[in-house]
Amino acid sequence: KGRSLASAVQYSIKGGKIGAGIMVPLAPVMTEFFIRGNEFDRIYDRAFRIRHHETQLRADRWATYGGVSGVAVSGIRGGSLLIGGMSGFLLGSVSAAIYSNLILKKPKVKAKRRDK
Repeated sequence: KGRSLASAVQYSIKGGKIGAGIMVPLAPVMTEFFIRGNEFDRIYDRAFRIRHHETQLRADRWATYGGVSGVAVSGIRGGSLLIGGMSGFLLGSVSAAIYSNLILKKPKVKAKRRDK
């Protein structure tokens, strides 16, 4: 324990492992609880909007690619596969957020109209 960067990294990784261990079995239960009582059309509409939302698709893909890449790199280097996967997933998610919100959303400069 302490206030060093190494301590922060160590406890962040520990927290990520605990969070993943709790949420993996709990996520399907929470999903079923959330959609209980909703009509089929509302559930379908929400799923359709998520499925065709470019920014969400980018975030999902980049997080998945990052996680798989992290596992592969950790496997090659002989490190922990869980830490590699978690780190890659995080890096992919943050990269997609930066790309979607800062790079693609730049205000476009309108060309000045020249009157003749």
